[in-house]
Amino acid sequence: MNSLNTVFDFTEDDLNLNRLGKMSRSQLERIKSKVKIFFILGCALSFVFLFIAIYSFYLYFYEVGMYTKDGNIIPSDFFLFIAIGSLVLTLVMLRLFQNNYRIFLLSPNGESIKLIDSLKKDILYDSNGKSMLSTLKVKGISFNQTSIYHSDLFSEKNKYRFYYTERTKILLSVEVFEVTF
Repeated sequence: MNSLNTVFDFTEDDLNLNRLGKMSRSQLERIKSKVKIFFILGCALSFVFLFIAIYSFYLYFYEVGMYTKDGNIIPSDFFLFIAIGSLVLTLVMLRLFQNNYRIFLLSPNGESIKLIDSLKKDILYDSNGKSMLSTLKVKGISFNQTSIYHSDLFSEKNKYRFYYTERTKILLSVEVFEVTF
């Protein structure tokens, strides 16, 4: 148990609350910080796409010529295509990150906790090459981890219970649920 809560960063109190279908204050704060980072990244990307859209509309409507390396002029319809595509990406990004913002930053308790029981054969726990950051996949659900990979973390003779957030698939805690022989 100690190695599980060290690797996946949870306490015994966190686990007890997860068993009751609740999140601890520290887990809520951790989720808020992750969502906040994605929200800021989404807003930044939205502004980049919006800038590209506005600049492409400018090039299209004012028929500003841009030339390729070969000296050929780029057709103005290309800029219209880029402008519309960038505008659509801007709207999609804003909508996607607006939903996450509303759910977690305004009402983080709205996220429900789900659980999966699994044997080691259904757990894919591996490192991402040289960085040694780990990835975890349990019965088709992927959890991104930022902890150091431990090859002997899961045992063949144990059944594990994973607690995670339903919507964002953030892993909250893991416990040995049953010992099998």
